[in-house]
Amino acid sequence: MPRSAMISRPSSTRARRMAVERLATLLDSGIGLADALGAGARAGGEAGTLLSGVATAVSRGRSLSQAMADIAGVTQTEAALIRAGERSGRLDRTLSLLARRMSYDAQTKNHLIHALVYPSVLVILTITIVTAMGAFVIPTFSSMYEGLGVALPITTRAVVAIGDLVTRYGLGGVLIGTVLGLATSAIVDRRPNVRALFHAQWLRLPTFGSLARATTKHELYTTLAALLEAGVELDRAISLATPAVTNLELRRRLVGVRSLIRRGWLPSAAVVRAGLDPDGHDASLLKTAEDTGRFAECCAQIAAIARSQRDERIETLSKLFEPLAIMILTCAVGLTVAGVYQPILGSAALLIGDIR
Repeated sequence: MPRSAMISRPSSTRARRMAVERLATLLDSGIGLADALGAGARAGGEAGTLLSGVATAVSRGRSLSQAMADIAGVTQTEAALIRAGERSGRLDRTLSLLARRMSYDAQTKNHLIHALVYPSVLVILTITIVTAMGAFVIPTFSSMYEGLGVALPITTRAVVAIGDLVTRYGLGGVLIGTVLGLATSAIVDRRPNVRALFHAQWLRLPTFGSLARATTKHELYTTLAALLEAGVELDRAISLATPAVTNLELRRRLVGVRSLIRRGWLPSAAVVRAGLDPDGHDASLLKTAEDTGRFAECCAQIAAIARSQRDERIETLSKLFEPLAIMILTCAVGLTVAGVYQPILGSAALLIGDIR
């Protein structure tokens, strides 16, 4: 069957992760690959559907790594990990490491999403309250003040202006912002030099830059640890792990590390020289690995440290966004309350004056 006919529609990240976890558990129990794929397919669900397609492809002569790439849509680096397990004969261990890596990535995304949900809800609520008051409630006082020849209080005019802006240009602003965002993204994606410049500048941002470095370091060293444990040599492992580095500036530095190692540099010196580890924290651990030869354990330890740093940065962002969103909501509510009550009190005073 032609390869194109065997490629299914893209699967969800969760389904791919569950398929890998299910297959790793079955292989770890000691059964063969064909039986594990069959049992995983019979378990049902979207993951079962993926494994059923993979089982069909494997039965027709494809390797597991090729089938997982074509059917399940795993990334190039993930396919390289599976291929390394096939070549080393430790497929069960490699899939377990890959499943753990995918689980960590899913946890990070969920953590970040949960950290941003509450502040986002507060900001949306703030915009809704101010818009509703400025567009529908406060304008009822405008005609009364105009008839009496008295100007609305400044806070009331501010709320009305905000509500008017949102109701008139809110949808258009969202559409324009979306178009500009998509256009910018397209330009960055299609021009490697622009993307590399953007990624380099992103690393310089406070908190966000350190979060990007910690995330990339975790992905890189987790991949290296899995490859090295599967029996791949260090130079080849770095080559296979390079696509896992999404930040082009850090990828360039990793390529520099590999080039220096090929020229005879020790890894501990190469990561510092190439700028991948400017502080030398990883280099101290790599020196121990150079003495003992246990690079897989060393990479796993560096990955664990990077993961801890990444989680700390996410927690910092969460703690930063929440009080900021609460402060915005408080100011907006205070402005709205003042904008509503000032014309009410002013109307009462004007009416009392007219009666007298």
